[in-house]
Amino acid sequence: MTSILEHLFQSDLVFPMDPVEEQRFAVLGNRTEERRDNLEKQLTEEEWTQVRAYLELLEEFHDRERRLAYENGFLLAVSLCLELSRRLEGMRE
Repeated sequence: MTSILEHLFQSDLVFPMDPVEEQRFAVLGNRTEERRDNLEKQLTEEEWTQVRAYLELLEEFHDRERRLAYENGFLLAVSLCLELSRRLEGMRE
């Protein structure tokens, strides 16, 4: 059974991006793919296999970093909500 944080992280919740930022993201994605393709063409099959293994490991590492950042951000938001709730309750008394 997955945790609620894992479920939220894996869900398809998408918040709209600023159009300028979305364009920059698309350009960066295209440049990344072009560089990867160029690198693949320049390396031998053995070298490319090693680079690809490294890139896969790096992606796994970055995915874990993103998950931890997401969990920390979520927990911080919950903590802030609880703190606000306690303060509002204190003001009512």
